[in-house]
Amino acid sequence: MRDVHPTEALSRERGNLFRMKRIRVFLFLFIVSSVGVLGGFILSMDYGVRYTSVEPVGDGGVRIEEVRYSGIKDGFKEWELQAGSATYFERDGVTLFDDVRIVFYARNGVSYTLRAKKGRYTERAGRIEVSGDVVIVSDDGYTLNTSALTYLTEKKVVTSDKEVRITSQGMEIEGTGLLIEVEKERFRILKDVKTVLENAVV
Repeated sequence: MRDVHPTEALSRERGNLFRMKRIRVFLFLFIVSSVGVLGGFILSMDYGVRYTSVEPVGDGGVRIEEVRYSGIKDGFKEWELQAGSATYFERDGVTLFDDVRIVFYARNGVSYTLRAKKGRYTERAGRIEVSGDVVIVSDDGYTLNTSALTYLTEKKVVTSDKEVRITSQGMEIEGTGLLIEVEKERFRILKDVKTVLENAVV
C-alpha cells in the first residue's frame, strides 16, 4: 500500500470539500428554481403555455396534454417545463403532472435537468412533490437519484424518506432520507449513509 504524502492528502481533502460545496450549490439552485416553475405554471395557464389539447375531467378539473412552458429574460431562455399532461383542479388548488421534465439554463452555460414520472403541486398547502424515478442531472457531472422528493414552501425545506444517491466525479454519497434546508444552505442524508471518495469509503 502506497504511503500518502501530507501535501497529497491535503490536496485530496480540499478537492473533496470543493465537491461537497458544488453539490450544495447544485441542489439549492435547482430546488429553488423548481419551486418557481411549478408554482408559476398555475398563474400562467391562460397565457404562455403551449399544449396540444384541453379537455374537462371529473371534479371540475381541466387536463392539458403535451405541455411546454418556458421562461425567457432579456432574450435568454432561463428554464423550460415539459410534461406529458397537466391536470388542474381549481376547487382544491391542486395540479397533477405526468412525465415531468424541467430544464434550467444557467448563465455560465451549465444546464440542470429534473425528470420524474409524476408531479403534484398543492397550492394552499404550499407543497410540491415529484415521484417515480426522480433524477436531477447537471451538465457538469452531478446527479441525484431518488424515488420521491417533497418541497414545503413555507418552511423552505426539501424532504424525502426514500433511498437517495448523489454522484459526481470522484464522489458518491448514498443513504436513506434527505433534508435540504434552503435558507440555511444545508443538506444531509438522514441515515445509512455511505460516502465513496476517490476509492476510499467513509
